[in-house]
Amino acid sequence: MKPYQKEQRLLTYFFLASGLCFALGVILGVLREGTPAAAPSTLWSCFLERGKWIASAFFLGFFPFGLFFVLPLLVCCGFGFGTAAAACFPVPTAYVLLFIQYLPYLAALLLLGSAASLLSFLRYLRPENKKAALPREQRRRYLEYTIFFVCALALTFVSALFWFIFPS
Repeated sequence: MKPYQKEQRLLTYFFLASGLCFALGVILGVLREGTPAAAPSTLWSCFLERGKWIASAFFLGFFPFGLFFVLPLLVCCGFGFGTAAAACFPVPTAYVLLFIQYLPYLAALLLLGSAASLLSFLRYLRPENKKAALPREQRRRYLEYTIFFVCALALTFVSALFWFIFPS
């Protein structure tokens, strides 16, 4: 089996596990039926509120134990989404707006979460190809990971923009 096929299979398993963890967080948030956290008052505060989760997922990718903390991070983010969804029960059209507001943020979490998990998991694997252990290949891997982080931050900013363009 080729190495990229193993990575693709791991990525598929991670997407399934992260979807289940996020769904678990949403269910717990909806069942809580509490009031969601206060809505951020500025675009910058909304970006920082969501960006802290993106940054924590980014930093978890550099540690071997980060693999075990990315999925609970998605449960926490799903819990925040679930509490916001529970507040939308009286107004059905608010669900559509909430989905539009959170979609780029969820894409950013899944993108960076999968990259962080893969980077953490690769520390446990021995490379089958000796070239993969070279320092320049590791620098390339870190550069790709940083590009994922920048893309995730851009998606988070778009999500924060949607929060203010489409108020619920």
